Amino acid sequence: LSRELRDVARQCRLFLLLDGLDELSADERSEAKKRITALVAKAEFAGLRIAVFSRKIGYERVHPAFESAQLQGLRTKQSQELLEK
Repeated sequence: LSRELRDVARQCRLFLLLDGLDELSADERSEAKKRITALVAKAEFAGLRIAVFSRKIGYERVHPAFESAQLQGLRTKQSQELLEK
């Protein structure tokens, strides 16, 4: 990462969103998990917040310190209200 992004991460002002982990092959997923774990381990990224998204069917815990959550779908009325905004 660039120096500017490292500075922002240290200040807890960077939120890294990683989507589609389930879309990777097994080998690619394994490599991605290793890279995410290495990133989390670096002191210079101590303030970095990370969210990893995956379909439930392809879910694998990326890092032991990460919490898991399951997003619920929107009801029809909620979807319509969101589209109207």
